[in-house]
Amino acid sequence: MATTIARKYKIASLRLLVENTPDLTCSDRLEPFATDEPETDYRLRFCPSESDEPEHAECGPRLDSIITDEYQYRWSIYTDSLGREGVTLSFDTHEWLQWADALIDGREVTIAYRKKAGAALGSTYIFPLFNLIMNRLLNRNRGIAVHSSVVCDGGRGYLFTAVSGTGKSTMAKIWERAGATIVNDDAIMVDTNPETPVAHNIPMPYYTDVPKSAPLDAIFLISQSPVNVLEPVTGAAAAMQFMTNTVHHSHAADSIERHLQSINRICSRVPIFRLGFKPDADVVDLIRKTNLTEHLTQWRKSTSAN
Repeated sequence: MATTIARKYKIASLRLLVENTPDLTCSDRLEPFATDEPETDYRLRFCPSESDEPEHAECGPRLDSIITDEYQYRWSIYTDSLGREGVTLSFDTHEWLQWADALIDGREVTIAYRKKAGAALGSTYIFPLFNLIMNRLLNRNRGIAVHSSVVCDGGRGYLFTAVSGTGKSTMAKIWERAGATIVNDDAIMVDTNPETPVAHNIPMPYYTDVPKSAPLDAIFLISQSPVNVLEPVTGAAAAMQFMTNTVHHSHAADSIERHLQSINRICSRVPIFRLGFKPDADVVDLIRKTNLTEHLTQWRKSTSAN
């Protein structure tokens, strides 16, 4: 029997025990998140397979990814005959992997995989499988993924979200030059359990990062503008506009309900603003000099009076 290699990680508030066999290495993407905490929320167990395709390749119901030339892989979120949720991926040009399948059964996640013939050692960080698994586990634990950048400025956390290409990374760099810390400039996992939701970074596919987090003091729906404009957004408008930049892959009603509950918790606890910005340090000065809580309170009073 192959020797099992076990490592513990804490990622976005989740404590994971990852067990793999010697044909997989412990990923340098995951190692900075290693922990010695004794408790474990989920066990991820890697199991090699000799099958040409995953057992759950034809499971249903399922949600399939959109096929494009940009990505050389296909993924599906499925529910098996016992009601268990899973993620399966197949690859066109992966250097060592043919397919991978993660089945979530309570607190156990079994990750079956098929290596290509003659392939060298693989890694326990499989992209985008790991991110899809994290999304599913966070959904079960009142967490949510957001396409966003987050900075921590003097202990205050600011989340900037928009569609790709609008300026999330640009905004993060502007704040970094002004002395703030970038938590992440592309993908954030938010834990909604605390009274003030907390944003966490996660391991990234293209570089090695260290764990970072920040409480969310404000959310900004950003767009580029010739002048800086800051306007509070409340109620259903805030929830709908924020939701468009969250990440949720599932066809299951309970999963969708948990996702909507997480959005509601965030929008009821964190002030949300529209922010039109020009890409320079003036936007940092605007936010630092603005009493965001008072700004939101006064805006609510004025709209209710009307």
